Amino acid sequence: MVILFLNTGLRVSELCSLELGNITISERKGEIRVMGKGEKARAVPLNNAARSVLGEWLNLRPEGCQQAFVGKKGEPMTPSGVHRRLSELGRRAGVDLSAHILRHTFAKNLVDAGVTLEKAVSVLDG
Repeated sequence: MVILFLNTGLRVSELCSLELGNITISERKGEIRVMGKGEKARAVPLNNAARSVLGEWLNLRPEGCQQAFVGKKGEPMTPSGVHRRLSELGRRAGVDLSAHILRHTFAKNLVDAGVTLEKAVSVLDG
């Protein structure tokens, strides 16, 4: 989840509602289709790192649910479950970690790479 958040800028709600049928991954490209804020659909491109970790997760995750991210019992992941997992990872690493921090880091990385702030905001909001 951390690598996916860092490389896509997804919102927690978008990650939790992501269904298997909305994921396209090939060797050279990939994208996920999500329903964003205000029920606005957007396509989120997947770079190599995101494709790699998402592909690995899809091979490991338990079957029986259409959501891409599921909990230990195979039920769809909830926003509070994501927050708890990220908080625990941050605690173990000794850093403050949340999905919102990762989303901001994604945007900052875009700006640092030369993308204008307006374009970075556009990428985040579709």
